[in-house]
Order: sequence, then structure tokens, then C-alpha cells
Amino acid sequence: MTTKKNLTDQELEKKLFEIERLEEKCHQIEQMLRESEAKMQTIVDMAVDAIITINEKGIIQTFNVAAEKMFGYKKEEVIGQNVKMLMPSPYKDEHDRYLHNYITTGKRKIIGIGREVIAHRKDGSNFPMELAVSEVSFQDQKLFTGIIRDITTRKETEKALLEAKLEAEEANKAKSNFLANMSHEIRTPMNAVIGFSELLSTIVTDAQQKNYVDSIRKAGKSLLTLINDILDFSKIEAGRLEIHKEPVNSRLVFEELKQLFDIRVKDKDLQFILEIDKDIPDTLLIDEYRLRQVLVNLIGNAIKFTDRGFVKLAVNSNIYEDDKSKVDLIISVQDTGIGIPQEYHEYIFESFRQQDSNITRKYGGTGLGLAISKKLVEMMNGKITVQSNPGVGSTFTVSIRDVNIPATTITSVQSEEFDFHSLSFDKSVVLVVDDIESNRNLIREWLKKVNLDIIEAENGEEGFRIAKEYYPDLILMDIRMPKMNGYEAADLIRKNEDTKHIPIIALTASVTIEETRRIRDFGFDTYLAKPVDVQKLFKELSKHLSYSYNKQPEEIPIKGETLKKDLKSEIIKDKPKLMEKLKKEMMQTWESISEMMEMSSIEEFANEIKAIGIEHRVSGLQNYAQNLFEFINAFDVIQIENEVKRFPKLVEEIENSEGFKK
Repeated sequence: MTTKKNLTDQELEKKLFEIERLEEKCHQIEQMLRESEAKMQTIVDMAVDAIITINEKGIIQTFNVAAEKMFGYKKEEVIGQNVKMLMPSPYKDEHDRYLHNYITTGKRKIIGIGREVIAHRKDGSNFPMELAVSEVSFQDQKLFTGIIRDITTRKETEKALLEAKLEAEEANKAKSNFLANMSHEIRTPMNAVIGFSELLSTIVTDAQQKNYVDSIRKAGKSLLTLINDILDFSKIEAGRLEIHKEPVNSRLVFEELKQLFDIRVKDKDLQFILEIDKDIPDTLLIDEYRLRQVLVNLIGNAIKFTDRGFVKLAVNSNIYEDDKSKVDLIISVQDTGIGIPQEYHEYIFESFRQQDSNITRKYGGTGLGLAISKKLVEMMNGKITVQSNPGVGSTFTVSIRDVNIPATTITSVQSEEFDFHSLSFDKSVVLVVDDIESNRNLIREWLKKVNLDIIEAENGEEGFRIAKEYYPDLILMDIRMPKMNGYEAADLIRKNEDTKHIPIIALTASVTIEETRRIRDFGFDTYLAKPVDVQKLFKELSKHLSYSYNKQPEEIPIKGETLKKDLKSEIIKDKPKLMEKLKKEMMQTWESISEMMEMSSIEEFANEIKAIGIEHRVSGLQNYAQNLFEFINAFDVIQIENEVKRFPKLVEEIENSEGFKK
């Protein structure tokens, strides 16, 4: 039998001490927990976002100070209540079901995901909130903590931004419509100004009057260039301008640019240098039209702002070692002109910005050219930079990245300019439909020169009726007309069995992308932009109407050229002496004036030629001298240069002509 051993007083005292220590430790732990809980509650209450905790049944367990401010309830009012009291319908009606589904299936809709929902305040108002819910298990019970942020201000800002965006889009659309209408309204009278001035230039023979007409035509084309700049800039701003890439003979593009500016650099006695890297691929996939537009602007500016020295177009490339199908294209335009001060470098590519008013008054321009060029280059995956110093010159560099090299090459064939001067169509009838009388008159005057008869209509309705009655061989159709526009008329013509085969060319003063697409969709064969380019007009007509070239005899009666028939019929006085004067004395003089191109020397040369022509009875020499006099009086530098260049050929014609007798 075992007996329980009684504790001694010393052992009992020891046990009691241990119990006291344990109670003290528990008290300390409880104090730490209370302090920790207080700190946590302070942190929660100080939080900017509302923090709410609920249990598995949706009953609110905690509700911080931010939640009180956000919802308008004191925590005593909500703790122990279902959280759906803070929700409007339909969230309120569905909340318990969502929570039950999650508890039973584990399928989440909000928990751990977060979303934007609508909350309900004590005062009955609703507000948007951003809700993030997390889950935690505590003593075999699931608790859910929601962190809520009032996004009313953000939503109002987003709404304001959206409204501002819509207003901006509407304003941009209104601006685009205005510019399209402005383009149409300006191009319509410009069609008459440029068209009739070109027509007059073929009729007027007086040198001074011809100079006046050419001035009107050039001024009209300058105005048209400004209009095109504004429209291009508007398209870019509206995101409506597109880049169309196609295989292009790269070398030909740059060589043609040199030819384009050849006369202008000679007029200013400048040197034009073209350097093309030998490694440039023959064919590149680029938007030739837009690249030309950029380079024409840069080269044109370089020539405009340079009075002496040179303009240089340099083209280089950087072919990728790891990808032979792509290349970086680097094009620079350098000049020795007036230069640009450093402080202007930052904004010369901005819209309507130029160096200063003095520069603008002297050289002209809208300040849009470089802005358009910059945006076009960026659309082609490139950038444009400038280096310049006043009095030294400027260098603009265009770098286009990742230009594709097509697998096939393009044969270098330079397209010949379409010659319409000696063109004659087989007898055909053209229907011209336009509500502007001057436009119809202009077309009629041009078409009758090439053996074409025209019928006129003032609107689409009348045009459709005439087309059904007369069956013209081709129709030139304006787009914007009263009663019935060009689209409606073309649609009716295409749907009619008797007229659907007739070619229709649209004439439009609106050259937006949308307009050109609609023109194709409505069955037009092509379109011509107003003001109508005569050469393009006849080129398009030649695609649909049969024609031939008048075989001109050698004696083409064009001002400034020797007539062969006169050479054959003239009897010269002392031909050997004449040829000695021309080939020795006058050719030496000609070589001198060809280099200097000084007006007084050319006038003196013309006087000597006239005197020789009178002495030896050669009307060709007298006519040649008279031409020079007229061109000098009209200050027509281009014609003077061409006429001076023609002198050796004239001497050769006189020497070889059988019509001369001693």
C-alpha cells in the first residue's frame, strides 16, 4: 500500500512562488496583447481607407474611423449588423447568396480579386468605391476584411476627362469639316484662276502679257501649296493621314529631286550636290509620296535661305548584320545659308513657328512645313534633327528606322512626261457635270483643243438624264452639286444597263481620305483634284478614249525655235563669211556669256546676232535675237537660259541647211 507523501512547507512555498510567477507572466502577456491590439486599432483607425471585417454570415465585426466618415454610421450602429446595410440594390439583394456560394463552393467573385462597386451611405446617397477583400481563418472561423476606397473624385475626374475628350473630338471633327469645306470653297475659284491662266499662257504671244499671266499662275499655285499644307497638318492632327508603303526605286527618287530643283539652284547661282551611298539598296519599301514631300520641303527651305555656296543632299544607309532584309535610312540636307540661332532649335518644328517676323517677311511661308515634315517622319518610324549656326548654314537629318528591303527589285525606268500638246483624240463626246459655270467653260476650252465635243449639265440629276439620252463616251463629274450630288448621279449611272459601261472621272475640290474612298466605292473610275492639272486630265482621258499624236513637221511653229521651212527657202548673202563670223567670233562670245549669264552681256550678244542676221539676210538669226530681247525685257530667266543654250544648234542648222545659197 502506497501512501501519498505530504509536501514539506518549503516545497509548498516553492510551488506557490512558481504559480505567482506564472500569473505575473500571463498578466504581462495580456497587457502586451492589449497594447498590440490598441496599436493595431489605432493604425486601422488612422487609415485613410475604410476597413471593415465581417464573419461567414456577413455580420460586421469591426468598423474603423475612416469607415465611419465614409458611410456616416458610428461603429456602434453597424457592428453586429449584416454588411448588406451598406449596399444599394442589386448588390444588397445578392450579397448573402454570393457569400454562401463562396463558403460552400470556394468560387470567388470578389474575394482576393477586387472590383469597383456602389456603396450606400446612412443619408441614403450612393457613391462609387473600390473594394478589395481578403480572407483569414481565426479559431475555426472565416473572417473577411474589406478595404474600401471612395473613388468619387476619381470617377468625376474620369467623367470630366471623357467629356473633354468627346468635346475635343467633336471640335476636331468640326475643324476637319470646316477645313474640308474651306478646301472645296477655295479650290473651286482656284480652279478657274490657275486653269484659265494656263489656258491664256498658250494663247498670249506678247512677252510682257505672258509674264503677267505666268505670275498669276505661279501665285495661284503658291496659294494652293499653302492650302495643301494646312489640310495635311489637319489630317495629321486628326490621325487621318496614312502612310502607304510600296516598293520604290530609291536612287531614282533622289536623282529626280536633284532634277526638280535644278533650275532654282541655277537661278540663285548655287551648287547642288547629290551624294548617294553606293550601298543603298536599289529598292526600298517606303511611302514615296510622303518621303518626297518631306525632302522637297527641306531642300526648298535650304535653297530659299541660301544666297551663296551650295545645297547638299546626302543619302546613307545602315544595313543590319543580323537581318539583311532591313535598313536604316539616313538622309541629310545641308546648306551654307543664313543658319538658325541655337535658341530657335527647340521650336522650329512647332506649328506656325518661324525664327522671327523679319525672316517671315523676307522669305514668306506659313511655318507649317517643318511641323508637317516632323510628323510625317515620325509616322514613317523615324526622327528629324537639326544642326545649325547663324551665318554658317544648317543640316537637317532624317533618320528612318527598319526600312524593309523587298525581295524583288524595280527596273530603273524614268517615266516620260505625258505629252498632250500634239495630242488629238478621235471624235468623242464628253459629258461635263458641274454646277460652277467657270469650271465647265475651262474644261470646254481645253477639250475643244484636242478634238473633243462636250455636253454640259449643271447638276447630277441633269447629268444622269443627259447620260441616258446621249450616251457620252466619258463623263467628268463634280462631286458637290445641288439637287443631286456626284455620288448619287454616279450610282444611278452605274445601275442603269445602258449607261453603266461609261467611264466616270470625279472632279473634286475635297481631297480627304474619306472622300477618295467614297469615290472608289461609288464606282468612279478615278478622280482628279481641283484645281485640275491639264496634263493629268488628258492623261486620264487617254486611258479611256482613243487618240493619236499629230505628226508635226520639223517646222513646228513654236516661239523661240528656228523654222526649218524658212531655212530651206532663204537665200543667204555670202554664206562662208557668215559661218566664219558665227563659228569663230560669235561662238567665243557665246561661251563667255554662257558661263556668266549676265543680262547686259546677253543683250549685247543679241544686238550683234541681229546685225549679222540683217547683213546676211538670215531671218532665223533675227528672230533668235528678237526672242532674247523679249525674254530679257520680261525678266524671264528660264527662257533666257534656254534660248542661250540653243545657239550652237542654230548655227549647226544654218550650216547644214541646203536652202542657203552663196
